Amino acid sequence: MDALYRALFEHSIDCVLITTGAGVVVRANPAACRAFGLSEAALRRTGRGDRVVDDGPLRAFLARRERAGEARGELLLRRADGSLFPAEVTSSAIRASDGRSYRCIIFRDVTDRRRAEEEIREREEEARARAVQLEAVLDCIADGVIVYDRQGRTVRSSPAADQILGLPASARRGPVGERVMAQYEVRSEDGRLLGPDEMVAVRAAVRGEAVVGEIQQVRALGSEPRWLLISGVPLRISGEHVGAVVSLTDITERKRAEHALRQSEQSLREADRRKNEFLGMLSHELRNPLAPIRNSVLVLRQADPRGEHAIRARAVIER
Repeated sequence: MDALYRALFEHSIDCVLITTGAGVVVRANPAACRAFGLSEAALRRTGRGDRVVDDGPLRAFLARRERAGEARGELLLRRADGSLFPAEVTSSAIRASDGRSYRCIIFRDVTDRRRAEEEIREREEEARARAVQLEAVLDCIADGVIVYDRQGRTVRSSPAADQILGLPASARRGPVGERVMAQYEVRSEDGRLLGPDEMVAVRAAVRGEAVVGEIQQVRALGSEPRWLLISGVPLRISGEHVGAVVSLTDITERKRAEHALRQSEQSLREADRRKNEFLGMLSHELRNPLAPIRNSVLVLRQADPRGEHAIRARAVIER
């Protein structure tokens, strides 16, 4: 049994110290020597004050051990070079066969774990900050943004999206492919009525397609139609398709302006056609009365000025 305990003491990955009641090191296993950067002989020459920071946690730890015979906690220990490291420490009072009292101290350096925990906390805080920023962006952005899950259910909808679609997010919780025909009339840019499988949200969230800049006319039942520029990208987490993000840009005013421009261009073309017709008619009318005058001028050039032909030609011009 002694050999077993000796093997556990020598090969344990945890640091083990045996001290007197006054804190003088009697034995230190190799793991403890490595943790402090000292040989066992050097550790035996040091006291508790050299290796443990004397602070409130240490005093509370020692008081618990004194009352209960054992204690657990986290203490700040000091290496040979003076650097400090946190350690999880368990200590209990033991009595040897000769009646002398000792303290068994088992500890583990938790520096790496604390560093990892701190990194996790920092990442969580960063993620929370980004979430707050994203919420602020979604709340103030003019374009509508909707997050769907894999079944096409609305997970998050910005205020602009609610306004553009004419329905609150609470009314759009069900799978979009099942409810869209009962809530909306959706047409393509050429006026064709679209089915559920042709909706951008269904294609991106359910089928995992990327859709960029598709123009559709969307009308919530009982409301005026709106022209929307819609894009959707699949949402993937660790490579797994979990839904989609869809953006909506209301281009109704742009479409109205384009329609007004087309009407204006058509009106201008019609006015231009009528102008050309009028000028053609005017040219024809002007040419008819001028022909006798040109003929009379030709006669005056060739006839006797006092002759009958000249007199008749002058009469035509005077008329």
